[in-house]
Formats: sequence, C-alpha cells, structure tokens
Amino acid sequence: MATEYTSDYVYELINKLDEELNELRSTISSLASTVKDLDKRYGELAQRIDAIANTLSGGRGQSDMGSVLREIAYIETTLLNYRDQLGKVRDQLNDMLNQLNKTMGELSDARSMIFDVVNNLRNLLANYQSRLEELSITITELSIMLSSRLNDLEREIKAMRETTLLSKGKQ
Repeated sequence: MATEYTSDYVYELINKLDEELNELRSTISSLASTVKDLDKRYGELAQRIDAIANTLSGGRGQSDMGSVLREIAYIETTLLNYRDQLGKVRDQLNDMLNQLNKTMGELSDARSMIFDVVNNLRNLLANYQSRLEELSITITELSIMLSSRLNDLEREIKAMRETTLLSKGKQ
C-alpha cells in the first residue's frame, strides 16, 4: 500500500526545499564574493612581483634592497593568506556540493512522492468511474423496472376505472 501524504506534509516539504535552495544561493553568492576578492588580491600580487622584478633588473642600490625584502615578505604573507582563503573556498564548495546532493536527493524523493500521489489519484478516479458506471447501470435497470411497474399500475387503474364505469352504467 502506498504512503498517504497530507497537503501539510507536501507544503512543509516544498518550504524546506525552498529554504535549502535559498541557502545554496547565499553560499554561491558568498563564494562569488570571496573569489572576486581573491582575484583582486592576485592582481595586486602580480603588480608587486612585477615591481620587484623591475627593481632587481634595474640594478638599483643597496637602499632599495631593504624595500625589496620587505615587499617579498609582504608577498609571502599575502600568498599564505591567499592559500588559506583558497582552502576555505574549497571547503565551502565541498559543503555546497554536499548540500546540493542532499537537496537533489530530497527533490527526487519529493518527485517520487508526487508520482505516488498522482498514481493514487488515478486509481481512485478509476475506482469512482467504475462505481459510477455500475451505478448508472443500476439506475437504468431500476428506471426500466419502475417504468414497467408504472405501466402495469396505469393498466390496472384503467381497468379499475372501466370496471367502475361499467358498474355504474349497469346501475
């Protein structure tokens, strides 16, 4: 026997799926923002590395070496942060994929449930149609039987009238 689903259950399931999709949208938006920020940082790093390369290739003096070393230290720190941010993005993507898989499973379950409900409704309609056809046949048979009885009664009443009129006419 198929499971019976109430309209409240279906409504709650749809709301839950909608919330999960909104959560996924929010995660995607957050990821897009993080990736945009990382791209900006990457551009800044590329510019700093180009500046260091230009300084080193220009053969500038010892005084510039201190600023080059500070710049290299900054780049190293920024690259470490960049790596950490990429790790967070990877973790968020994994979480999002897990959530998406879960939501897809729930959508599949909801689709199956809806198909079950539709099949149950089809079966009920087929049963009602069968019963209505049987009822129609019964009503037709009763109608014929009642019509026949009515005709019999009319003949009896007519015969009684004729008998009564004949009796009155003889008196």
